[in-house]
Amino acid sequence: MKINILSATIATALLALSYTSNSYAEWKYGIGTGISRLNVEGDISVESALGGTIKLPVDLDPDDIDDLMESAIGFAGYATDGTWMITYSYVSLELEGTSVVGPVSAKANFEITGAELIAGYPITKSKDFSSNVLFGVRYLAHDLKSQFTSGATTLSNQRDNEWIDGVIGITADFKLTDILTWNNQLDASGGESEGIANFKTALNWRVSKKWTVGLNAKISQVEVKNGNPGDADYYVYDADETSAGASFLYHF
Repeated sequence: MKINILSATIATALLALSYTSNSYAEWKYGIGTGISRLNVEGDISVESALGGTIKLPVDLDPDDIDDLMESAIGFAGYATDGTWMITYSYVSLELEGTSVVGPVSAKANFEITGAELIAGYPITKSKDFSSNVLFGVRYLAHDLKSQFTSGATTLSNQRDNEWIDGVIGITADFKLTDILTWNNQLDASGGESEGIANFKTALNWRVSKKWTVGLNAKISQVEVKNGNPGDADYYVYDADETSAGASFLYHF
């Protein structure tokens, strides 16, 4: 029997940063959004007053995630003076579903919020290639409202979890033509979480002075934890997430 469970997937567009070989002092800006199809494999562990610690396997394809999704919103942007690159992003995702593990059935509403603020400084820069070192901060919150039922007994609870991490990373951007670039980013974060790592790659077209569109893919390893087994607030999310989609960026 297939069991539908909640996944703490963050649906976010890969920011399409257009390559430029010209330095300039004037600050430039961009903001955009995107669409993506997500796949998640991993585990969620929570503490249930009805049955101790419950470990729920996560195996969700894009259609499963669409079925669970109640709402989603996200955007990303940048500011640059030709040397420094500052990027930011925000996403909010709400999922809702049910699961059954042995004699216990569960209904849950999951609200996931993520935000990043990252600065980049050039390591190398030439006509057709540039690379930047990244550092910044990442915020992630999982708010879980759950209801566990076993026989005639039903218990409800709410867990609000949040983590703030420091981020380090690197980018590698290749100018393929005057309007086509291949952008890559590898980053990792740690601090309050157990660790989050991302690899992003994208082909971006500067279709006009004001617009860039792109096709992107992202691979993430996410491990976050709160409390210890036996604690009422015990929570673990450990999963591999993959996505592919399109992004749309407006420059001003």
